[in-house]
Amino acid sequence: MKIVRMAFIVSAFCCFAFCCQSMAAEIYVAPAGNDDSGNGDISNPYRSIQHVLDNIAVTGDLIILRSGIYNENIRIRKPSITIRSKNDEWAIIQSEINDEEKAIAVIFDVDSDGSRLQRIEVIGGHWYGIKFQTNWGDPNDGTGASNIIVEDCKIHDTGNACIKITPGCDDITVRRCEIFNSGRVDPDSAEAIDNVNGDRMLVLQCHIHDITGTGLYAKGGAIGTLIDSCLIEDCGGAGILIGFDTSPEFFDTVVNPNYYENIDGMVKNCIVINTRYAGIGMYAAKSPQLFNNTIVNAAEDGHAGLYFGITFQDWELQAGRPPSVDPIIRNNIVVQRGSVNPTVVKIQYANELGGLSGLSGMPMMSNNRYHAGSGTAIFEDNRPGYTFSGGLISWQSHISGDADTKEADPGFVAPAMEDYRLSSSSTCIDTGTANGAPAIDHEGAARPQGKGYDIGAYEYIDSDQTMALYVDSQGGCGGKTPCFTAINAAINAAGDSAAIMVAAGTYQEAVIIDKDTRLLIGWNADFTSLDQRNPVVLATTTPGVQAGHVTYTFGEQVYRIKAVEGAIPENITQKLNNLSSLPQGGSDENLNISPDGKWLVLITERFHDDCAGWACLAVVADDVSSGEVLWSNGTVIHPASGSPAISSGGNLIVYSSTDGEHDLNLWAVSRGSGTAWGAPFELTKDSTYAYNEGPAINGDGTKIVFTCTNDPYSGDTNICEVGTDGEDFHVLLTPSDSPEGLPDKANFHAPDYAQDGSIVFEADWDGEYIWRLTAGATEPVKITSDFNNDNSPCVLPDGSIASLWLNRPGGLGHHELKVMAQDGSSYFMLLNEDVADIGIGCGD
Repeated sequence: MKIVRMAFIVSAFCCFAFCCQSMAAEIYVAPAGNDDSGNGDISNPYRSIQHVLDNIAVTGDLIILRSGIYNENIRIRKPSITIRSKNDEWAIIQSEINDEEKAIAVIFDVDSDGSRLQRIEVIGGHWYGIKFQTNWGDPNDGTGASNIIVEDCKIHDTGNACIKITPGCDDITVRRCEIFNSGRVDPDSAEAIDNVNGDRMLVLQCHIHDITGTGLYAKGGAIGTLIDSCLIEDCGGAGILIGFDTSPEFFDTVVNPNYYENIDGMVKNCIVINTRYAGIGMYAAKSPQLFNNTIVNAAEDGHAGLYFGITFQDWELQAGRPPSVDPIIRNNIVVQRGSVNPTVVKIQYANELGGLSGLSGMPMMSNNRYHAGSGTAIFEDNRPGYTFSGGLISWQSHISGDADTKEADPGFVAPAMEDYRLSSSSTCIDTGTANGAPAIDHEGAARPQGKGYDIGAYEYIDSDQTMALYVDSQGGCGGKTPCFTAINAAINAAGDSAAIMVAAGTYQEAVIIDKDTRLLIGWNADFTSLDQRNPVVLATTTPGVQAGHVTYTFGEQVYRIKAVEGAIPENITQKLNNLSSLPQGGSDENLNISPDGKWLVLITERFHDDCAGWACLAVVADDVSSGEVLWSNGTVIHPASGSPAISSGGNLIVYSSTDGEHDLNLWAVSRGSGTAWGAPFELTKDSTYAYNEGPAINGDGTKIVFTCTNDPYSGDTNICEVGTDGEDFHVLLTPSDSPEGLPDKANFHAPDYAQDGSIVFEADWDGEYIWRLTAGATEPVKITSDFNNDNSPCVLPDGSIASLWLNRPGGLGHHELKVMAQDGSSYFMLLNEDVADIGIGCGD
């Protein structure tokens, strides 16, 4: 059976249920409601959204809009407010575009952190459809509205830009949205998404079209931008810009002293079609990365398909105007109309201000595909001393790179119909590189499908050999067969490369997509078309149980990330900069989280002069609104290396120290109902081992599990336990407690408590695997043999296990953050970065 693949698929493993909001009120609003006599019940709704926002809703509430048009401009001023259409209806917020007093249709104010806008159509706004407000410029508080999600929305027909993100508005997510028709009043610089210095913006699976300016950009020093699996077409400016041109006052020169317009931005799996200027441009971008994008008919009035531009930053004397540095460009397709502009790659230069270059050094490029119709693809470098204009072979020599790249027709299925999937004869099939390639393609298909990775946004799938299976939580499947009521059941029954067609609804299961399984979701009841307004929602945990968070160290910075697939890491180091600056060359490390998720503990060189050069123990509130170092006898506490632990409630901290009875000991410091910390006391005074480290505290704060040994380099370590009062020291497990057939020698690492009282840990009896010691048992059990080189586990609130998987098949050969079910039966990759193997933490 042949399956027609749609342009936009809602990826199952990126959609999670938000329906289980404990203690949150559901407040209904309807165009026919009444603000005076309504009570917010579905049968007696309020009339206006702003009335509810100002007078009724409190933090955590859910405002549900009945179908219809709301002619109002709304402003969300409280945190964690969700506004969405009723499940089977569609609400529209519409604002005037010709009235300057109605400048913005939807405003997220600086105190609206954690809010969401779901399944809403936003029309108009004299300036913007949606704006995220900031206190930028306030010396006491330069933060903006952050950690906000806009999903499954339409934003269109705005006076200027559709979405405006201002400096300090970090961790904004825009996913599965259609954004179009900007610039109805002021077409100049009217982007779909205009981001000025908002860090860690995620734009995922969006359709952006008919934009008078650039499709979207992240500039002004924006850090960690990710633009993934978007379709961007028909733009009066560029398609995607990593960096651009920003006034100096909007840069954070503490973290970005060189005035880079963008730092660590990534674009992958995107399709860019029909732009007047650059398809994808890089302006003063530090370490930009472009993987598996498809660019067609870009730069028709200037620039190139891939373009390194220059930034002037208002010609201000203090501005940096740096060139882009260290770009990585792999597995991209660039197709130009040769008769219009055959230039596929261009590096710009300007003589102004002493000379400005679009790039420093040469780009790291490989496995790309270029085509210029009936003409020859042109590459251009305008920098003095590097001046070049020529074809591919000369370009490869010029940059000493772009290996395994060809100039050829990429072999699209039907380019005249804007179908840019790869045909069976495409030379892009199996000719890409795994280096940096995304794990899935533009539609969510696993990479690779064949012998190797494909070039471009789509991974080729032999659709003629694809079988379709249907899933409907109600069991109907529109009369189609085979029919399943659970997604996992369909996957388990599927053969290789099966298409799993899933009806819209909510599914209480953690779905794992096998590498040979094709998953299409979001279909309507009779499976004839995608249901864009009612996508599939997956509840990945039991209702009421939170997925939790994982803390880790990357580079010299510490992060926290929600343990759901597709989550965006939260840079705690950057947030701590708002509390206290690091000294020159200083760092944060060994971040850990309390089991209840309310407290963070770390080793840092900030908060006090005595910590510079000799890191201190510090505790931080979960919202990073406050932090302090810990003191003992009038001096700050300097722990030994290794991760400290903090209890639920935040009143007990355990850390390693060379003070005490042994070479390395565990110490604890606690506080009562007040804020003062007591004197530290030694927990491992009764230990029979010289080295005691790696503590984890159980959920009720009564016990501590840790590793213990007389020689940390012997290859033999043990697991020990002690009460949080320092009493009842005992050994839980030694290498000689190995299961039958395994050696009596092993290293144990990172023991942690599960909710049932069992101990989860890493052991290397037969390779590095994750094991479990059930409470009261003497012989451990390997959780699964599927993941060798599995390291440093910790247990999440729902019992699933986070760990660092080294040398994952198809991975990049480093420690990647994995989350698996408590029995190892399923897993997903949470982070494909080289996480420091110095311990991770799990909490709510």
